Amino acid sequence: MCKECDLVKGLSRRDFLRYTLMGTGIAALGPFGNMMPNASAEPSMMPPGSQNIAVVINLYGGNDGFNTVVPVNLANYYLQRGALALDPLVDPLISLNTPPGPTNTNYMLHPALTNIGQLWTEGSLAIVNKVGYPTANLSHFLSQDIWSYGVRGNFSGLPINRSGWIARFADLYAQTPTGAVSVYQGRPLDFVGGAVATPFQVQSLGRFDFQVDNSYPDNHLHRIETIKNTLAATSRTGLSDEIATAISQAHDLSGQVQQAVGTFNDPGTYGNTNLGRYLRDIAILIEGGFDTQIFFTGFGGFDHHSNQLGNHYNLLARLDNEVGAFADNMKALGVWNQMVIAVVSEFGRRNYANGSAGTDHGTANSILFLGGAVNGGVYGPDYTEADLGTDETKRYADYEIDFRSLYKEVLQGHLNVDPAPIFPEQQTYDGVLGIV
Repeated sequence: MCKECDLVKGLSRRDFLRYTLMGTGIAALGPFGNMMPNASAEPSMMPPGSQNIAVVINLYGGNDGFNTVVPVNLANYYLQRGALALDPLVDPLISLNTPPGPTNTNYMLHPALTNIGQLWTEGSLAIVNKVGYPTANLSHFLSQDIWSYGVRGNFSGLPINRSGWIARFADLYAQTPTGAVSVYQGRPLDFVGGAVATPFQVQSLGRFDFQVDNSYPDNHLHRIETIKNTLAATSRTGLSDEIATAISQAHDLSGQVQQAVGTFNDPGTYGNTNLGRYLRDIAILIEGGFDTQIFFTGFGGFDHHSNQLGNHYNLLARLDNEVGAFADNMKALGVWNQMVIAVVSEFGRRNYANGSAGTDHGTANSILFLGGAVNGGVYGPDYTEADLGTDETKRYADYEIDFRSLYKEVLQGHLNVDPAPIFPEQQTYDGVLGIV
């Protein structure tokens, strides 16, 4: 009797993959749980710098754009914010008036953003004002969904299925398992719903391996051998080709990832923070020559309804330290000029401080683009005194630049693909700012 055949009889392809991969101790199933038969079989390895790369860092919670990029020329900012306002006469704000790089006297950066300020001086930081989407939603979850889907209304009448924008990108332009990668974000909606490709979603590269069962360490090789025997036997069940291919790919990818982890030339500058670990894992895949075009990661804590000043400083310092380490790492690898990093958040904060030394949910925000492929400067309409009006009916600045227009610009201008099938809705602003 074929015990291996009995093992797979009655199992769906997805269940077979789940049981066999988890049974051998693989810690991150990644792209293989939903591998489609017409998806490209293997990642294409290439020397670092062979292609352009986009990295999205999501600041969950609604980062305060007004205290990140401070409108120092607006009196209403100081009237509205009170003790939360950052004053260049008191606080060591970072100047954007730094020739021979871009110059701007309307804004200054938060004091924690020293490394990002240096990128401004190098011409590698673009700030985009008044970013949002129509009919803003002030729920964290719903607004995050809108950013993840890249669709403001519903999917009815659109020529796309319900899916995340990165999933649609992967379907069209990055069908290998590592064409788009999410690092330590669970299963973000940005990656869900693709019809062809299943992008790589991993919690930690170091754990993407076949682990030894500590209770039975002597059985590890036997367990691997059992899976091989199972694969060999499945040809008698009618399920084998797709299953065997997918599991073989999982074995191969695990080996490729662990080789990249083992040979990574760690600069030792990443901090012992969540974001530091996430960006270090991204650097490992870039140095390892994986074909990833879009990386996605992020960290939270930006919902500052109270005691904002110190908490916001610490979070921005963490962002600044790890982005600085990542930028230096990419420069050393020779890939910085192929890099665009988008630092985004689901919405901004209100114009005025609340009664708890914090700020409540707002709408329009300033977001950052960094990288050697970025044309440094301040883009979009400037904030005005009216945007931060003292009338309490003016609670937040209105958006003018749709975030999808910015994503489209990165896709078309940097990754050299047609963004129209990914973002089929017409945006209020759909021009080209020239950030890349």
